[in-house]
Amino acid sequence: MKNFFKKISSLFLITLLLTIGLCTKNVSAYSNSWNFNISQVTNVKDYGDNVYAIGNVSQKTYTGNSYNVNTKNIGIQCKIVNTNSVLSVLVDSQFIDDHSKILDFEQFGNTYYKTILVKNLTPGKHKIEIKAYAPGNPDLKSDYIYVNIPN
Repeated sequence: MKNFFKKISSLFLITLLLTIGLCTKNVSAYSNSWNFNISQVTNVKDYGDNVYAIGNVSQKTYTGNSYNVNTKNIGIQCKIVNTNSVLSVLVDSQFIDDHSKILDFEQFGNTYYKTILVKNLTPGKHKIEIKAYAPGNPDLKSDYIYVNIPN
């Protein structure tokens, strides 16, 4: 009789585990959808010897709009949702290799904010384009703004 109850209880547990396993939703460790945009532009002060400080004048940005800054060094804040992506910087359609200069990095839940230094801009109007790609995801996303650098 004891063997019968052991067999029945183990059969019941196996059935229960299979039922639970088939009824649960699959969860992925990687996000299928992610978003990226330039969220702010700010002036950056150069103290020499690769020491920079983010200025107090920051402007919220919208794709394609033009913004005035008062220094030749600027900080571009990028907002990345659901992934931590790799960013590339283009100034007037020319790739600049200084994209590794991250001035600030913050994470709030699944949203990441990276502020990138773009330095030594000449006076005039420049198109700043940031391209982002997430590791493990084939999508390439980009956003751009125009900045006016004073003489």
